[in-house]
Amino acid sequence: MSERAAVDVPARALAVLRAGALTLPERAGRLARVAWGAALVVGVTRALWRDPWLRRRYLLVLGLQLAVVVAAAIGWLAFEGDLHRLAWSWRRFVRFALSLYATLVVTQWLVIAVSRQFHDELSMRLARAVGVEPDEALEHPRLSFDAGWVFEALQRRVQAALVLVASAAPALLLLGAVVVGPSRWLARHDDGALRFAAVAAQWTLAQLPNALLLAISGYWLAVFAVGRSGHAWRDQAAPQWSLLRWVEAGSARHPALYGPLRLWVRTVARAMGVMHRPAAVVERAPWEAIGLALVQLLTNVPGLRLVLRPLLPVAATVIIEASRPAPRA
Repeated sequence: MSERAAVDVPARALAVLRAGALTLPERAGRLARVAWGAALVVGVTRALWRDPWLRRRYLLVLGLQLAVVVAAAIGWLAFEGDLHRLAWSWRRFVRFALSLYATLVVTQWLVIAVSRQFHDELSMRLARAVGVEPDEALEHPRLSFDAGWVFEALQRRVQAALVLVASAAPALLLLGAVVVGPSRWLARHDDGALRFAAVAAQWTLAQLPNALLLAISGYWLAVFAVGRSGHAWRDQAAPQWSLLRWVEAGSARHPALYGPLRLWVRTVARAMGVMHRPAAVVERAPWEAIGLALVQLLTNVPGLRLVLRPLLPVAATVIIEASRPAPRA
């Protein structure tokens, strides 16, 4: 690749990110597709802002929700007291910051549990404005504590944790077993002229499990980012998990070789349940899903979840619609 081409790739991705278009640019590379997946939130926000009713509704709902969260923060600050002592104790400051963060997160979840129907209404009307099918029709939202939604949200998070552990733990153990031998050999030869190379190789081997865990976590984060849209969970014709299909095909030819791997993949697939449906979308549009997942990371910041929650399902639906195979003539 020429130097100009190497510059043009991130430059085009940056242009896609700034454009915030709702349609994928032609001949978009991988980096540009990641940028498009992230920029969809910008495009959806612009569509919201162009509609006066949607804009007023969004600002009203968001303002009231943020007011409750800010009130909780002020109440916590008043309850804590003696803030002037925080600067003199690092441990006390960290403990205070973690307590405040936990308070904001819990308050935010309670606010969403009570008023989530207004988010769903905004997502429905915004999907219509963008030109995609809404998740559900909810014309008259109201305030009510939705215990069923809270239980379902907790259940999905527990399921996500189980899937992450089931998919990552055996892979990390296997990689660790492979890495131990070379690491010990390098530790015995880290002197003399090859000392720097041995230390660098040791550090590289030590980072391989972290890189693998990051890759696996990123994959499942992309799956759940696409799963923000209800359409991702309704495709009953979605194929089984790609890794499961690959292992099943391999075990048919070499059952002894693929035996342990088949047991592991089947365990993960059993823990996944219907998660293979949004996973199928990620297989069709992996880079776009990664871009959306990067935006979803911002929802871990208190307040930003309220800002992004009505927008992310619409952006995920746009990715799903764009990834559908074109009908045959």
